[in-house]
Amino acid sequence: MKDRRWIHDMLLGAGVLLAAGILYLCMRQSAPAGAWAVVEQDGTELTRLPLDEQASYLVQSDAGSNLVCTDGGGVWIEEADCPDQRCVHQGVISTAQERLVCLPHRLVVRVEGAAAAADDMVR
Repeated sequence: MKDRRWIHDMLLGAGVLLAAGILYLCMRQSAPAGAWAVVEQDGTELTRLPLDEQASYLVQSDAGSNLVCTDGGGVWIEEADCPDQRCVHQGVISTAQERLVCLPHRLVVRVEGAAAAADDMVR
């Protein structure tokens, strides 16, 4: 009897995890067509990169350099010469609610054009 209850609990737990995984994948779609990565330094827009294409942009300034890359609906900082490398370790972003920031280089990367789709999914 005790073994049966344990098996039922494990199946229930696996079902909940599976449902959560499916919900996560549905909510985390790739960025819609027309979404852009906006690269800014000191509040000035430097460039816009399409999220649905493979692209890269090297930001060079007196503060240092960063390599910003896009592909598959996301944007990330591939390389940087800042001492802490936090911007590199932030990973890939794909929604307007996320930002990539390199404080030593005063660099901000944000997503535009994906906000409407993300807001519609939540509501």
